[in-house]
Amino acid sequence: ILSILTSFLITFLTIPIVISVVKKNEKLLDKPSSDRASHKISVPTFGGVPIFCAILFSIIFWINLGEYTSLQPVLSALLIVFFIGVVDDLISLSPLKKLVGQLIAISVVIFFSDLRINSMYGIFTIHEIPYWFSLLLTAFTMVVITNAFNLIDGLDGLAGSVGIIMTFFFGLLFLINNQLEYVVLSWSLTGALLAFLRFNLHPAKIFMGDTGSLVIGFLLSVFAVSIVDS
Repeated sequence: ILSILTSFLITFLTIPIVISVVKKNEKLLDKPSSDRASHKISVPTFGGVPIFCAILFSIIFWINLGEYTSLQPVLSALLIVFFIGVVDDLISLSPLKKLVGQLIAISVVIFFSDLRINSMYGIFTIHEIPYWFSLLLTAFTMVVITNAFNLIDGLDGLAGSVGIIMTFFFGLLFLINNQLEYVVLSWSLTGALLAFLRFNLHPAKIFMGDTGSLVIGFLLSVFAVSIVDS
């Protein structure tokens, strides 16, 4: 609960600052590209920056990383994804470069946290799977989830609402499994998204941009694989 409140307050207090700063730079505004766009005026992006900062602060403040060492590779990979998102929002990276960056971050999680899908649990009558296939399946799953979430940003309130629902229930599952470090990580994101949604509902005052959608999508992929692996 404290992690939710911490991330909520940090995001809620910093988003107005980000909005005022971004509005001064035309290049950082999301301009309506067609009549089908949900917004009719230019809207600031970079809402993912306060979300990321809130998550990071909440984790460092409320979790003993020396005790829960499995989170260290996840946070390191999250930093990689965050910088990919920032650069993409600034200069628009090619899909291939974004994919390469995501695969690097995913490799950090897989090899340093040993977070992998080890079994198909009877799907297509398959149970245990070879190590090489486990690596490929895990990487594919994480890439798909990360980019699927990335695609839903841009509509007022959509990404934030979906993120809140998913992270809250992931937190409950982690609580049942007694994975307390992931409970704090998941619900820290829930708190940050609750605050973000206050500024993202129609008419949106800010979008999370690739900075936010990639970070959130990546964390959701980590949560999904962790639940399957537990």
